Formats: sequence, C-alpha cells, structure tokens
Amino acid sequence: MLYHINLGQPLLDPGSRFLAPIRKVMPRDARAAEGIAAWNVYADELAGYAEQAYFIELLADGKGWAPALLRNAAGTRGASVHVHTAQLPCFTLWKNTTAAADGYVTGLEPGTNFPNPRTFEGEQGRVIQLAPGGRVALQLGLEIHHGSDQVQQAEQAIVALQAGVTPQLCARPDSPWCAV
Repeated sequence: MLYHINLGQPLLDPGSRFLAPIRKVMPRDARAAEGIAAWNVYADELAGYAEQAYFIELLADGKGWAPALLRNAAGTRGASVHVHTAQLPCFTLWKNTTAAADGYVTGLEPGTNFPNPRTFEGEQGRVIQLAPGGRVALQLGLEIHHGSDQVQQAEQAIVALQAGVTPQLCARPDSPWCAV
C-alpha cells in the first residue's frame, strides 16, 4: 500500500521545503542522487525536468506517529501528513518540478513498502500478504496549516522529534531499499 498524496501550486512554489523527523534518506536512483544536496528543497519550474524520488525512514514519537510537512517558501502555508510508522514504515518524497503546465507537483507518500518492483519489495519482506477475505487497517492523518504561526508550530514539533538524532543522508541508491 502506498498513499500518493500530490501537492502543487499555490502550496508548492520555488523555495518550498519538505521537513520531517528523519533517521535516513536515500535517493531512489541515479537521477535522484544528482539532486541529493537539495533533496528537500524545491526549485523553480523547469521544462523537461525528470522526476526525483527519495526513500525515507521517519523518526516517530512515543505513540508511533511522525509528521511530514511541506511548507511554502514564505512559511505561510503548509500541509502535514501524519504517519503511523509501525503501519506505514516506508516514506517516499517524489519531486516533479517541471513546468506548471506539465505538473509542477510533489508527492508525500507513506507506504508499507517503497515504490520498487513488487518482486523486489516482496524479497525484502515489505509486501503485505493477506489471506482470502483478510483485512488490514492503516492509519494516517492530513493537516492543513494556515498562516505562519501554524506552520511554525508544525516545524517546532518536527525539530523536537529530531533532537539528538543526526539524519543519515545517503549519496547513492543502495539495497535493500532500492532495486539497484
């Protein structure tokens, strides 16, 4: 299961930032590795831009929840996805900052697995297997932040969860997260 939550203009603009409490970030492929230095910052529209995706392990609070925030460049608007990391342990940040006419957009994607081929994800044990008639319940939350005060509160919650943990930023894709 992968929730593909697309966000675009006017929330997404040049200088927008993605923030979350992070243990590890890995580029999905060589294309994403090219942009690892600015993996969480959004550039201006670029016609012909080729997408980049980053696989992320989030840090959670004592109840298992982690916020992931997209905020505009001015810090006056934002949207958070609240992820229950025991249920949705894999998070993907998808960036597609091509021309607006072609879809200047980003995806905040909590999932049970990463968006690799199903066979690869199965080999890594990240594909949920259900018996006939079986069920699984997954939880996430969405929150819209109006105004700089709300955006700052969301950022402060992320900073508090990140305290004392230095994120591991990987320069290239690697197994077992990426089908390299």
